[in-house]
Amino acid sequence: MQYMQIVKNMICEYLLGICYICQKCLSCFNSEKTEFCECNKNIKAKRKQGKPKPDQQIYSHLFTPNQDFSTANQFLFAANTKFQYNSNFNNTFSLTFCSICNSSFQRFKKKDKKEKAKRQHKKKSIKMIDNLIEVDNTFPDYSEVKEYNLKEIKLQIIIEKKGKKGSTSKTIII
Repeated sequence: MQYMQIVKNMICEYLLGICYICQKCLSCFNSEKTEFCECNKNIKAKRKQGKPKPDQQIYSHLFTPNQDFSTANQFLFAANTKFQYNSNFNNTFSLTFCSICNSSFQRFKKKDKKEKAKRQHKKKSIKMIDNLIEVDNTFPDYSEVKEYNLKEIKLQIIIEKKGKKGSTSKTIII
C-alpha cells in the first residue's frame, strides 16, 4: 500500500516502448499492468512484420513545439499530466502511440487543421473587404449634383491581374 502511494507521487520518465496516451506496452500489447510486463520499454518497439492484428500497430511521432495543433497538443498535455511524464513541450521529443490512440490524435490534428483553414479564410476575406474599402475611399466625394448637357458617356473599364502582363478591357457607351 505504501509502495503504490510513493509510485503515484513520483515523476515518471516516458519510455518509448509504451503508448504515450494509454500506456499500453507496444511489444506485447498488454494494457493490463504494463509496469509488470517483462518487455524492455526503454527501447522503441518495432512495427510488426507481415500482417499485424488491427490493434497491434505502432505509430511513431515527433512532437515539435510551436505547431498550430492546439487540440492535439491538449491531448498530449493531458496524458503528460495524468502519467506525470514531465515531458518538455518546449523541445522536440519522440513518442509512440498504439493504433487506437493514434487515430484519436489524428482526428484532433484534422480538427485543428480545419479550424486553421477557417481562420485563414476569414483573414483573407477581411483583407479583401479592407482592400475594397480602400479602393472605394480613393474616389472623391461628390455631394452636390451638377448638370452637364451630355448626350452620351464613353466609359472604358480595364481589369489588370497581378502577375500577368496583359489586361482585359471593355468600353461601354451610355
